[in-house]
Amino acid sequence: MHLKGAQLFLGIQLIVVSFFKIFNKNIRNRILGFFTLFSGLIYFYNIFRIQIYNNSLLNIMFVGPLEVIDPALLYLYIALLNKPSKRIIKHLSFPVVYLLFYKVLFFFFKDVYDAQIQTLGIIHYFLLPFYFGIYFFKGIKIFKTTLQNTLKEKALKKFKIFYYSFNILNITSSLIIFVPILMMMFISTIDKDYIQALLETFSNSALIFGLFIYQLLILYALSESNTYKSFFLGIDVYKENN
Repeated sequence: MHLKGAQLFLGIQLIVVSFFKIFNKNIRNRILGFFTLFSGLIYFYNIFRIQIYNNSLLNIMFVGPLEVIDPALLYLYIALLNKPSKRIIKHLSFPVVYLLFYKVLFFFFKDVYDAQIQTLGIIHYFLLPFYFGIYFFKGIKIFKTTLQNTLKEKALKKFKIFYYSFNILNITSSLIIFVPILMMMFISTIDKDYIQALLETFSNSALIFGLFIYQLLILYALSESNTYKSFFLGIDVYKENN
C-alpha cells in the first residue's frame, strides 16, 4: 500500500514537471518532457490498471506497452546535442507503429487480444532487453565519438549520469521479467510458484530503485531550464570552437 502511494505521488510529480518541458521551444526539452510524461503515465497505469482497462477513453492512451518508446526518447535526447532533428521520425517510427499495433488489436480485435495477451507479453518481454541494449550502446557510441569533444566536462558528466542511469534501470527491469520467462521455457521441471515468488521479489526491488531514480528525473528536468541551469553549468554547455 505504501509503495502504491509513493508511485501515485511520484506519477503526479512527473506529469506536472513534464508540462514545463513539453511546451518548450527547444526540441530536446520537448523530448525530455515526453519522456517524463510517459514515465508518470506508466506509474498511473500500474496503480489503476483495472479501472483503465474498463474505461474506453483511457484505453486510447494507455493500451500497449508505453515503455517501448523510452529507448528512442533517451537516445534522441542525447543524439540531438550533436545531430540534426531529422533523426526524430526515423527513431520514433518503430515504437509508434508498435503501440498502434496493440491499440488496433485491442479496439478492433478484442477477442484475439484477450486470448493472446499472455503470448504477446512473452514476446514483448523477450525482445525488450535487446531493444533497450541496442539503443543504450548507440548512445554510448555518441558519447565516445563526438560529445566528449564538444561538451564541457561538467555537462558531459551530467548527461552521462542521466543517460546511463535510466538505461541501466530499464534494462534491469526488463531482465527481471525476461529471465523468469527463459527459465520457464527451458527448464520444464522448475516450480512455477518459485518463479512467481522470485519475480515478485526482484520486481519490488526494481520498483524501489526506480522510485529513487525517477525522483532524480524530476530534479534533472527542472535543472535543464535556463533559470536553474545557470546555477550548475552555465546556460552554454558546449566548448568554445577554438
